Amino acid sequence: KTAYEIYQCDWSSDVCSSDLIPAVSAQEAERLLQTQVDVVSSRRMALQVIDSLRLASNDDFVLSMHAKPLDAPIGNLTLAQSRREQLITLLLDNLDVNLPGGSRVLSISFESTSPNQAARIANSLAANFILLNVKWQFDQTAYARGFLSNRLATARQRLEESERNMLDYARSVGLIDASAGIGASEDGAQMQGPRSLVTSDLVALNGAYSA
Repeated sequence: KTAYEIYQCDWSSDVCSSDLIPAVSAQEAERLLQTQVDVVSSRRMALQVIDSLRLASNDDFVLSMHAKPLDAPIGNLTLAQSRREQLITLLLDNLDVNLPGGSRVLSISFESTSPNQAARIANSLAANFILLNVKWQFDQTAYARGFLSNRLATARQRLEESERNMLDYARSVGLIDASAGIGASEDGAQMQGPRSLVTSDLVALNGAYSA
């Protein structure tokens, strides 16, 4: 065909469906959506599509776009790098990502003389974009988990130091727990009477460590 076939892929379809836009203010939502447009039409996403569809494995994609495959390197690049840059340029030059006014649905279009190829590339862009968001959310969760784990380790260390200092002080001045309570002898039998502050603290620490 001489006419270009334009295939669109939006997130309301099965392939592109995903809740990627969090609940934010209208102004922030607009800024976020524009950022998503920029991400989808970026070099990074183009490389993801090239790798996913293995467009660099042969010259079919370049030829289908009525371009001549490179047979010599460009500038300081190797031949492989030059061909990869050619693929990126062809993909981005024929890609159109836009956000209709008042909509939260991105329209991803790709122009090609091959309807099937246009659909594959548009759908691959949407799918890779969703995967990128999922990975970003996972990385954020992993970072938060690591941060909290480090803070917890620091807090635990400080708590242990404070408890040691408290026990050393109580032992040095002979403090006891004046309140009557139930203690335990070495053989496990219960006994009534006051128990030392050290004993009380060790019981509490044991419960805390168990928790």
